[in-house]
Amino acid sequence: MLFVFLFEYRGIKVSLNYALIAGIIEVSFLMATSIILIVMAGSSNTLNTFTLKFTDGSIAPIFLGFIIGITTLSGSGSVVALGEESKNPKKFIPRSMVWVMLLNLSIIMITYALTVSWGASNMASFATSPDPGIIVFHQKLGFIVAMIFVAIIYNSYLMFGLAINNSVSRTMYAMARDGILPRWLHATHKKYKSPHRILMLITVAGFAFAIINGIFFGPFDGGVYPFVMIGIMLLLVHLINNVGLGIFIKKHHHHFSILYHLVIPVIASALIIVAIYYTVIPFPGFPYGVYAVVAAIWVVLGIVYTEIRAKKVGDIATVNIDRDKI
Repeated sequence: MLFVFLFEYRGIKVSLNYALIAGIIEVSFLMATSIILIVMAGSSNTLNTFTLKFTDGSIAPIFLGFIIGITTLSGSGSVVALGEESKNPKKFIPRSMVWVMLLNLSIIMITYALTVSWGASNMASFATSPDPGIIVFHQKLGFIVAMIFVAIIYNSYLMFGLAINNSVSRTMYAMARDGILPRWLHATHKKYKSPHRILMLITVAGFAFAIINGIFFGPFDGGVYPFVMIGIMLLLVHLINNVGLGIFIKKHHHHFSILYHLVIPVIASALIIVAIYYTVIPFPGFPYGVYAVVAAIWVVLGIVYTEIRAKKVGDIATVNIDRDKI
């Protein structure tokens, strides 16, 4: 956490340069080793891993995985939040999103490689094993490659933190600038030009959250279940955005696209609703249920806060919008 803070405190170029170099190394390693593991798996390779065969026909585990997957890939959208700091955002943000989606294929490939290497029908023991990925790499590829894999995983967590914090800090900075959050957060470091106050706030809050979760729920539950909570929060926020997009476009008399502003948001919203339903119905036990409730309460509080600040939000909603590009 301190490592992530120091990189981001030094400015966006430092953190992104590190993420670029480390990311290329990580993706290259994962793609290469995944191909080797898949080849070594031989007859264990099967397309049934992409069906409901190993869930006994139930779609509930699929949507729980959907929730966790959303959290895992949530840093992908950070390029949008960095648009104000890029030279040509209209050109480079769409291009970056395409590259991010392509690079995310490495996650799908390594997930499949680990599944067939462990045994698709034995994934229950994979879930309860303390370090299944390391075990597979050690057994199949040897000690040295396994240690490189460990280093890659640790680095992946660091880059995940960089992506999330870059996105959150820039979003909070814009909200503080527009008066939605306290204006004292709207400050940048004189030398590094980073939103240092927000970064310090995020770091302290994140550290406190991690310690409290570890104390009350233990290292495993306190580390895994918050991913589900964050996933539910992200899905609820996306659901609200999907509903609000078309309303916003119509209200401000922009060009309304049936495909982009109605069809796609409706399809995405339907998937979100189904995913949340199968995640919380039947209602999960302790401690998973606690995180689900906290996620819902947090989003409701956000809606209430927005309503309180509705007039100011309405005043800033059309600032810096290019009507021709919507």
